[in-house]
Amino acid sequence: MSKYYIGLSVTYHDPALAIIDDQGNVLFAEATERYLQNKRALNCVADPLLHVKDLLEQYCPAADEFIIAINWRKKRPLYENVVAALGCLTAPGLLKTGIKKIRSPLRNYQLHHMIASQRNCITSAGLNLVRIISEHYPACGISFADYHHHLTHAATACYSSPFTEAACAVIDSFGEQGSMAFYHFKNQQLECLYEAKGTGSIGFYYMKVTELCGFDWLKGEEWKVMGLAPYGKLNPELYQLLKSTISVQGFTCQHHSKSLFTSITALEKFKRHDQDPIEQAADLAYTGQYFFAELMTSLLQHLQHETGCTNLTLGG
Repeated sequence: MSKYYIGLSVTYHDPALAIIDDQGNVLFAEATERYLQNKRALNCVADPLLHVKDLLEQYCPAADEFIIAINWRKKRPLYENVVAALGCLTAPGLLKTGIKKIRSPLRNYQLHHMIASQRNCITSAGLNLVRIISEHYPACGISFADYHHHLTHAATACYSSPFTEAACAVIDSFGEQGSMAFYHFKNQQLECLYEAKGTGSIGFYYMKVTELCGFDWLKGEEWKVMGLAPYGKLNPELYQLLKSTISVQGFTCQHHSKSLFTSITALEKFKRHDQDPIEQAADLAYTGQYFFAELMTSLLQHLQHETGCTNLTLGG
């Protein structure tokens, strides 16, 4: 009897597919963008219909059973279900007015587009695989597994590390309930120490800094902020503005409700426009990276205090 695990990374950006045999050997693993020749493969399925048949023929020739696993929970959080019921996660829904602003540096339509895109990817996960398996492997059993998104990040970070014990920080833009999770890895087990809830997000903060620098986070251009930062210097006014948008206390990350939207509006005067030279954003990149490093240092110091570990794994 030959069992195969098909792992699908169904995040709306950078989807991927892996095939594992019943001995845990990785037979195939590839980002979907490579097959599609579409950078980041935004809103593309992880199992392209015409590609899957060839992959299964090559790597699963005598299959008896398939387990299709994805890196997001099928059961969606309350807020997502509410805005979906209100019609906010549709194309016309992105245009809705009169919706309360979400406490985030990003705009409502940007957040709802991300949520809608992610929801669609989860809903359609494995659809092409099941179509091909049903046609070409009709006697095979098929079962499904879905995992907590940040747990999959933590597993990747810890099980691929050389450590037998480590503290693990997952810093993301968003997940099932929030943007971050912290774990203690020991004896091949992951103990969740804290799972963030709400809109507080260092990832969203960094995406906003990327926007202000004139780069596009949808294209994955956050790296340009890091590359530009060493050419700038600290801008005290900008630094204080950025500090007024987000704070960290222990493992808790939050956006300040009283000053957030005023500060976000004030940040626009520092924005680099397309016609401006990239060098104009150097101080913005430096200051944004400087404050990001402060936030990360605070979180990681607290994680070290909680676990006592000197080994660190990062994911997100």
